[in-house]
Amino acid sequence: MRPPFGARTPLTLRIIRQLGLTPVMWNITCYDWKPTTPQRILAHVDRQMRGGDVILLHDGGHTEMGAARSHSVEATDLIIRKYSDQDYRFASISEMIAAPIAVG
Repeated sequence: MRPPFGARTPLTLRIIRQLGLTPVMWNITCYDWKPTTPQRILAHVDRQMRGGDVILLHDGGHTEMGAARSHSVEATDLIIRKYSDQDYRFASISEMIAAPIAVG
């Protein structure tokens, strides 16, 4: 579970763990919670992608329910296509946690 706004307060972390969830953070921020374009979201990923990353994308805005999210949906498609073509592999958080860390 990603804590809202990345807030990892002791109370938040305790509740997350009491619910049987694992707190997960990200290391690539795309700023898609505000109006933007799919191309700008992709540019944020391009500047930060190194491999083994967790990309933060949002399902709408943070100020209201039902905010437009088409830019994030389109950007997700662009990200998957571009990085799959470059032989990156996408994995779930569970797969990433279970995978051994590559050194080298």
